[in-house]
Amino acid sequence: MSDMKRRQQEVVNHYFRNTEMPLTDWRARFSGGLSKTVVQIPARAGSTRVADKNIREVCGLPLMAYSILIARALPGVDRVVVNTDSPRYAEIARHYGAEVPFLRPAEFATARCSSYWAYFYLLRHLVDEEYPVRTIITLAPTNPFRNRDHLARLVSLTQQCGSVQSAFRTPTSRTALFRPCDADTEDASKSGKNGRTDGNDAADADDTTDAADEGGMGSAKAAHGTNHADSAAQTGTAQGHAPKSPPRRVHLHDPEQTFFKPLGHFSGRNVFPAHITHKHMEFVSNPLELIDIDTEHDLALAHSAVAANLYDFGIPL
Repeated sequence: MSDMKRRQQEVVNHYFRNTEMPLTDWRARFSGGLSKTVVQIPARAGSTRVADKNIREVCGLPLMAYSILIARALPGVDRVVVNTDSPRYAEIARHYGAEVPFLRPAEFATARCSSYWAYFYLLRHLVDEEYPVRTIITLAPTNPFRNRDHLARLVSLTQQCGSVQSAFRTPTSRTALFRPCDADTEDASKSGKNGRTDGNDAADADDTTDAADEGGMGSAKAAHGTNHADSAAQTGTAQGHAPKSPPRRVHLHDPEQTFFKPLGHFSGRNVFPAHITHKHMEFVSNPLELIDIDTEHDLALAHSAVAANLYDFGIPL
């Protein structure tokens, strides 16, 4: 048993009633199949650079309310859940129409904890509820600029193909992109910094990873390969899809490669690997949609854009 699987089992045993892993028997109990789509908005209270940034006001609305309101307007979404460790955040989230069915344990709400564990905790909570979840979509609360129609298309695409990740095309300089591969990448994925837990670690548990982790970097092949941000060095179809394949070392001067950074703008995945037919990478180019609130300057920029009505959310706010 890998360290990841062992840790998953420890968490399940400690916090949940249903302790089976993998979830094969649980899935088989749903005669009608798994069909529900859940949007989660992970919003821990312990931000340090900007205190309580997830509830700081932007033109009269708490920051996370932008994600809640757009999620509630999406067709095909059955539940909108704010995944938080804070009773105060929970009260605000419920005011704007989100569910808060649990408070995330403090050990999964630290700055050093991979966001995968927020995803995993939500999934296992839904398992305990006997809720037939098929798709979990993550919207980071620090990305307030999303258009309803654009997101509706991504929700539908996730339900069809099984995996959609928003990303930003990065500069292709060696200085900007170099990061060790192989063992260093594996260590980074375990720590949740500059990478994500490898989806293969979770596959046997029928649990997949959250694609909105911090700092991940990858590459996408312009025509062939995978569309997959699970490691620092993968190939994939730019703004498209392709069959899954194993990671490989990046060649920085390959003109056919597109380098990218995963974003918290949108990350959707079917929770069982068997329900993932291909992986789609959605590149974001709108400058406002690229705003990720991490500083006071970012907050001021977002406030100015909303106040000047520079962005079409597609819904009334």
